[in-house]
Amino acid sequence: SAADAAYQAHEARRAWAEAVPRLRETWEEHKERYPERSRAAPDTQPDGSWVAEGGRRLTPEQNAESAKACADLRDEADQVILPAMHRVEAASPDGRLAGLEHMLKGEDRLKEKIADELLAKPEKTVGKAMSEVADPVRFTLSYPFERYAEGVTTDVDRLKAEGFELIKLKNLWTADQYKGINSQWRRADTGTRFEMQFHTPESLEAKELTHAAYERIRGSGESRAEQRELKGFQRRVNALLITPPGVADIKNFPEKNSA
Repeated sequence: SAADAAYQAHEARRAWAEAVPRLRETWEEHKERYPERSRAAPDTQPDGSWVAEGGRRLTPEQNAESAKACADLRDEADQVILPAMHRVEAASPDGRLAGLEHMLKGEDRLKEKIADELLAKPEKTVGKAMSEVADPVRFTLSYPFERYAEGVTTDVDRLKAEGFELIKLKNLWTADQYKGINSQWRRADTGTRFEMQFHTPESLEAKELTHAAYERIRGSGESRAEQRELKGFQRRVNALLITPPGVADIKNFPEKNSA
C-alpha cells in the first residue's frame, strides 16, 4: 500500500542517514592502512605517441585520431545528447539528473580503453575501438524511493522516444557490491554509446561512497587482503539499502543476460 511504501521510504532514509558518517570513517581508516600506490600518469611523448601503464600505447597517428574522436565526442555530448537528457528530465515528474560534472569520461581514460581494444585486435581502427567503449558519456537519473520503479520504466520509454536505442539494461538491486539499474544506449546516427544509471538518492550516495573502492578493485596493484576488505566495504554499504517497491518487475534486457 501507499502507507507501507511511505513507511519503508522513511525507514530507509533514516537508517541510511545514521550509517553514513561511520561508513565515511571506515573508508578513511582503510586509506590509512592501505595508502594508494602512485601510478605513472599517461603521457604524450615528444614524437606524438601516447603511453600509459600496463603497456598501453598509441602511435602518433592513433593518438591524434583519438584526441580528435574525444573532441568530437565532447561536441556531440554537449550539443545533442545532453539536451535530450534535459528533455527527459523535464518530462519526468520525479526523475532528476545527477552528477553531470562526470558526464564525459576523461580523455586519458578513453585513450586507455582505445589502446586496450587496439592491443587485443590491432586490425581495428581508432573509430571502431571508440565505438565499442560502453560508457564514454555517462548520466544518472535519481528518483524518490517510493516512485523509483515507475520513474525508471517511464523514462526508459522517454529515452527510446528521443531516438536512442537500448543496448543493455541490468537490474542490479539483488547484487551485493552495487545496487541500482544500469543501462547502455546507442545514438543511431553516429553509433555513440552512453550509459544511464538509475538510482534513489540513497543508492546514488552509496555508489559515490564506494566509487574509490570500486576503482581500486578494478586496478591491478592491490593485495588479496586489500581486495577482500574493499569488497567487504562495498557489501557493508550496499546491505543498508532497501530495494524500492516494484523493482523486481523491471527485467534485464536482453533477458538472456538475466543470470
